Amino acid sequence: MAARDFGQFTGTYGRGLVEICGSFAPNGAGAIDNTANAGKGFSVTRSGAGTYLVALDDPFFAYETAIVTLQLSAADDKMLQVTGALGQTFTITCWDISGAAAADIAANANNRVNFRCVVKNSSAYG
Repeated sequence: MAARDFGQFTGTYGRGLVEICGSFAPNGAGAIDNTANAGKGFSVTRSGAGTYLVALDDPFFAYETAIVTLQLSAADDKMLQVTGALGQTFTITCWDISGAAAADIAANANNRVNFRCVVKNSSAYG
């Protein structure tokens, strides 16, 4: 459970939910520059070709959802997948559909990976 006070969503069916949104700039085969991240409460490391580990600043009980989108400077045949959403981390993998393999995203000022997570802050809220 996070040791912070989070404002509650208005009009939601669940109590104790926290929304974390952000984006980061891929850097090809290079390391992620976390000073260029948009949003708060997370950091990102490139853990392999086209694979990014997102680490949340606080531990949470469970993930309700994790959604990712890819913003590219030019059309491409890439898609993103979220796996391993557990505890403080989740993995985003970029797949090159034509090659059926994980692929890095080129460094470009207009290339970003965007995400939205809704997590439970405690098991007490069902």
